[in-house]
Amino acid sequence: MRADVERQQWGTLAGIAVIWLAGLVLLTPPAHAPQTEQNFGNLGLVDRTPAEPASQSVPSAAAPAPQPDLALVADVCGILARTTDAGSLRDALARVAAVLDARGIVVWIGAGEELFPALAYGYDERIVARLGPIPRDAANATAAAWRSAQMRTVPADAASNGAVAVPLSGVNGCVGVFAAELRDGREQNAATQAVAAVIAAQLAAIVPAWPAPSTTQPRAASNS
Repeated sequence: MRADVERQQWGTLAGIAVIWLAGLVLLTPPAHAPQTEQNFGNLGLVDRTPAEPASQSVPSAAAPAPQPDLALVADVCGILARTTDAGSLRDALARVAAVLDARGIVVWIGAGEELFPALAYGYDERIVARLGPIPRDAANATAAAWRSAQMRTVPADAASNGAVAVPLSGVNGCVGVFAAELRDGREQNAATQAVAAVIAAQLAAIVPAWPAPSTTQPRAASNS
């Protein structure tokens, strides 16, 4: 009888052990599921919300700037070649601003050791009237373009547009600067820079250089 009781006890213990092991097996999948989801999350396959803005920002940052319309550029060059007075030159600058998508344009002419605003488009006349002369040695892009007779650019930032300053170079040297405030980062576009250089070359042939200040006193009028 004692042996039968012991066999029954061992059988009961064995059954309890089987049930306990079965419980461990059933509890194992929930324990591994979070780890699996975490692995997929690290690969970006579960939650793609952070990846979506990045995938959208790459095309916008890499999108090329609009290219100037060469037919309009040719038309503008023809208008500049036919310019005969200040009024028609202002009208031509309006076409130039449209081709370059410029916020505003200022044509600076050199006189002595300073640059003076001779013509402007896109800005209030009162603002242009307050523009003072720029010394030749000033630390800005316009003066640097005049000194070096080479194009200078000003990159855009969060608060302001970019700009290009292109020298007006002719047979008499650099007589002034064509400065344009450009939108949407066009100041870094090679095609836009080339068009600005072509327009500056046209303007250099139209706008005469102002004479340098004389170092001698004028002669007295003759009585004869």
